[in-house]
Amino acid sequence: MAYQAAVQLRQFGADIYVADLATPRMARRAVEDIGTFEPIDFSPDGAKLLFRQFRSIEDADLHLIDLATGARTQLTPKDGKGGVAAARFSADGKRVFLVTDRYGDFFEVVRLDPQKPNDAPERLARDLAWDVEGIDVSPDGKRAALVVNEE
Repeated sequence: MAYQAAVQLRQFGADIYVADLATPRMARRAVEDIGTFEPIDFSPDGAKLLFRQFRSIEDADLHLIDLATGARTQLTPKDGKGGVAAARFSADGKRVFLVTDRYGDFFEVVRLDPQKPNDAPERLARDLAWDVEGIDVSPDGKRAALVVNEE
């Protein structure tokens, strides 16, 4: 399990803690930094965690942390602004589906390669003229369910 908890010593911010479901009281801090961080999704093998660094609804970044080493990778570009509505690992854990408005006028689904964070994302479902608000990927990785706000 991963959860967000406010830090009393800082005026603003929330860190991310990770624990096994069998021993939830043995949580350890996985992400500690200035700002607000929200856990989003574990990789299929449980070794990595996607998390959002939230500054505002219009300005957030997606990060990946290796839970064993603590190595962090920012998956969204360092330049520019955009929201992060949702993100999910692909079934094999090699790609990430991100719902963002960073690349267009609407929140859309893009596919990222965490091994190549500087590469341009693959924009999916570009035909939708409405905001995508959420995504879930089937266990076999062949389908995705989208939540779309038509109005």
